[in-house]
Amino acid sequence: MANVGDMAMLIMDVERAHCLFPDARIVTPTKPADWLARHCPAAKRISASGLYRLSWRQLLPDRLARFLGMEAFERHWLLRNADQYLRIIAWRNRLRGQADPQTQVELDQLRRSDLVIAAGGGYFNDTFAGPAVRCTKVLLIAQSLGIPTFLFGQGLGPINRPDTRELLGTMLRRSRLIGLREGILGPRLLQELGVTDSQYRVTGDGAIELAARERVDELGDHLGFNIRIAKYANPQAMDLVKVGHLVAEFAQGLNVPVMPCPIYFGQKEPDEPAARAALPSSCQVYREACPFDPLEVIRRVRRCRVVVTGSYHAAVFALAQGIPVIGLAASQYYASKFDGLAGMFGAAMSVVYLDQPEVATTLVARMAQHWRKAAHLRAECREAADRQRQWNREVWAAVPGNLSANSNQPR
Repeated sequence: MANVGDMAMLIMDVERAHCLFPDARIVTPTKPADWLARHCPAAKRISASGLYRLSWRQLLPDRLARFLGMEAFERHWLLRNADQYLRIIAWRNRLRGQADPQTQVELDQLRRSDLVIAAGGGYFNDTFAGPAVRCTKVLLIAQSLGIPTFLFGQGLGPINRPDTRELLGTMLRRSRLIGLREGILGPRLLQELGVTDSQYRVTGDGAIELAARERVDELGDHLGFNIRIAKYANPQAMDLVKVGHLVAEFAQGLNVPVMPCPIYFGQKEPDEPAARAALPSSCQVYREACPFDPLEVIRRVRRCRVVVTGSYHAAVFALAQGIPVIGLAASQYYASKFDGLAGMFGAAMSVVYLDQPEVATTLVARMAQHWRKAAHLRAECREAADRQRQWNREVWAAVPGNLSANSNQPR
């Protein structure tokens, strides 16, 4: 949770769960942090280390499993009875002295749960195969115990690995209800994996509600800027300094400052230092560093008339407030995310593919177009956001009616 976009989705999921079940005990596994108490006061934190350690391991080491041809056997055992399979993993870890002291506490909490919700995110894909499989195993445990599972605000795919498709496909087919944040890749993937039309709905991103609450009537007077330099963004395919100079030249031509709009605050490759480093020293840049707080990032985005971003949730925070966006994509992962978001918001969202020719001309033209049309695009953009806010409310309202449905049996 070094990503304020993920935090924003979790904040809304906890809030919505608390509104539906005000007397319920909501438990969120996460690393030690004070932000959960600040931003999700309805939730109680427990450690996530035990489930992480448990779901990360297999019964046999990878090489030995491949040598013995046991990979498929282990996977099928996991799919038949995940709780039994992971009990054996926990027992094996204790014998080897590799057990996490929190494993039993976290498993007991999971087994006592009345429902399990996977909060929104873009982690069910090949790019994040490790986290995808770990989260899938936790949901499979719940499903093997007959506990209803729900997934909301999900950006699914691309998923091409056969073993990952088998695991995720089984988990998704057993889930009661799936909310998708876009209507292009996610529905197509669910259909390929055998999920029925009645099991999912396109809702838009779960963080739209939080950002929309911060809207103001005045047009912003900054040019928002974000870049993502993590490996999955394929930074080697783009000239970040060139992008920064194009953004700076455009802002200087209008005599407006550039506003860094960071989303990822992790120790490795955080957004804000990368954005500032890409801008020339002559550029007028908002001076104060942004704190690690989703509401503060949303409010900084609010001060922008247009946002140019390589990060998905900087775009979501802007579009939810009626601010047009240019998404910078240099990888299939980000192209899929931004294409899906553009499909939800129409003319207010453009995608510039940084590995294409004439990228400089395209980027400058898109910035000029969105800056000029910002006021005109505002109402239509907000209407699109408001539709998605309503879709999210409707899919959450359907949760109680799905708790008793006999749709969580292995398939």
